[in-house]
Amino acid sequence: VEEAGSDTLKLVDFLGWDTFHRMGHSMSGMVVQKMALDNPVRVKSLIAITSVPACGTSGPKEIMNYFADMAVDNDKTAIEFVNRLTGNRYTSSF
Repeated sequence: VEEAGSDTLKLVDFLGWDTFHRMGHSMSGMVVQKMALDNPVRVKSLIAITSVPACGTSGPKEIMNYFADMAVDNDKTAIEFVNRLTGNRYTSSF
């Protein structure tokens, strides 16, 4: 979130914009929320579509354990998760 917001501000500064509007979806919605909180004078408005809250969120322990397992060391679980999200469109090499 910090890096994406910082990169966006660098682009906005390069373009010479003092103020701007932001839009984000899902995880990038969290970025636009954080940018608006950190830069209230510069961000004129934002649209966050099905956004993750900037304050974070928690879930049931079994779900959080599932994500942690997938992220750290369980390739089989990660591949199953990607296949669910993408309708099994990709091969295992993806």
